[in-house]
Amino acid sequence: MIFLAQNLTFLAEVVMNLSAINPYVRVAMQSILKPHHEIKRRIIFDYELIYLEWGSLIFTYADREYHCGQGDFLFIRPGIPHSFHCGEEEVSQPHIHFDLFYTADSSRVPVSFKDLCELSSLEKSYLREDFFSSYPPNPFIIFPDKKRFDELFYPIVTDAPDVSPLAKKALLMQLLDILIHENFPASLSLPPKDGYTVLHQLKDYIDAGQGITMTLNDLEKQFNYSKFYLEKRFKKLYGTSLITYRNQKRMELAQQLLKTESVSAVAYRTGYSSIYSFSRAFKQHYGYCPSELKK
Repeated sequence: MIFLAQNLTFLAEVVMNLSAINPYVRVAMQSILKPHHEIKRRIIFDYELIYLEWGSLIFTYADREYHCGQGDFLFIRPGIPHSFHCGEEEVSQPHIHFDLFYTADSSRVPVSFKDLCELSSLEKSYLREDFFSSYPPNPFIIFPDKKRFDELFYPIVTDAPDVSPLAKKALLMQLLDILIHENFPASLSLPPKDGYTVLHQLKDYIDAGQGITMTLNDLEKQFNYSKFYLEKRFKKLYGTSLITYRNQKRMELAQQLLKTESVSAVAYRTGYSSIYSFSRAFKQHYGYCPSELKK
């Protein structure tokens, strides 16, 4: 994976330009696998959406093993190693390989069945950017409305003669709209034109004392961005981790409040469970106890 880190410009470093999405359907097909069928460890150049109609398989994704069964939706991202083998019965797994953005070489790029170390230099150049790399590698995704999924998915994979390539692209666009909204919501927000990004909003929010008691999970929900994305981008922009910055502002607020309020009141106002835990954190930060400051 060192090659990927050094040679791919992962666009999760910036927010996805939704208006530019232009998917290219590479392969769309019904597929029934025989019992004990196996695909050895590989990476793919593009994205793959799989629906398990029936049967079960053991799926290894980013070196973690998952047991997948009927009704599961799997989403494989570019450059992430994976393999699978079927159990004692057939597995029906209609699937779509696609590029999220059409490029000049989209029609020439094949479906890969090789591991990264087996790829030629030319094949490595086929790797697409992973626009969701700020999210942990997990193959499972959700589609809450199964009926709507069927309406969009099956006309693409069944190769119906009355569904044109342009119509398939339109159907895939609608599938992607649901997929991204339900599974990768942080990819949806566009950076404001004036440069006032979510990172600036987050810093201002904490500076105003609004986020000093919030966890990363709380901030993720508040700003509708992955906590991993927020942590990574905040540290890159401001040179300190998000939690370290939050704790610093928490202590600064506590110091100001102690001028007019009791230690117990300040401990409560700044989100500590007890005076003891507050006093210990305060002393670690400033080198003296809150009670000494009061004196």
